[in-house]
Amino acid sequence: MDVEKLIEEVRRYPVLYDLSNNKYKNNEYRERVWKKIAEDLQVEGGPITCKTKWIHIRDQFRRILKKRKTTTGMAAGPVRKYKYEDILQFILPQMSERETLSNVSQLQDEDAEGDEDDIEETQESDTLLAENDELEKTIENAERNASNDSFIPEAHTQKEKDFC
Repeated sequence: MDVEKLIEEVRRYPVLYDLSNNKYKNNEYRERVWKKIAEDLQVEGGPITCKTKWIHIRDQFRRILKKRKTTTGMAAGPVRKYKYEDILQFILPQMSERETLSNVSQLQDEDAEGDEDDIEETQESDTLLAENDELEKTIENAERNASNDSFIPEAHTQKEKDFC
């Protein structure tokens, strides 16, 4: 099968690659188009062979483009040009990446709320520490005062009572 002729035939029928085409979701219509292409190219395997070959070509082109794409700060690696790249330029507008859902902004909002909670917890903790320090000072003062007085503990058993 001549791949370049297949690509040219697909280009003639936007219904096969353009998601915004009104007939794109009409499977019967698309199958008739693949059948027509298979007849025009005289492919032995019929429309299934044409369709499979096209999917392979399109996906290979997509992978090559994805390899070239870099994120900020990354050096682009050497990627050879795909041999059908020039004639596949017509599908580039349809190959835009899907919009992805992310919870990053949600997590950032939760972190901001968490920071406010942390501040409140720190303030409560500081208050408790200050109250604890005051309580310890009061206990120390009470112990000092008690040791200065001649404090005699109460006897707990009969022998201790007899001893005192």
